[in-house]
Amino acid sequence: MNESVVLDDAPSPALPEVLQSIEKIVLERALASCNGNVLSTAKKLGLPRQTLQYKLQKLGLSH
Repeated sequence: MNESVVLDDAPSPALPEVLQSIEKIVLERALASCNGNVLSTAKKLGLPRQTLQYKLQKLGLSH
């Protein structure tokens, strides 16, 4: 791996904010790939449907 990390004086977002952003992206993509079907998305992600619905609501992705 040839990756470099640039450190500067800019403040970094807190880890929970970063994880929440990543989770939102993953859920949006999974939902899109399942044509918005929550049950299919939950199965694809290996989550109980209720857990997925909670996460969608928490992240402002619920309909």
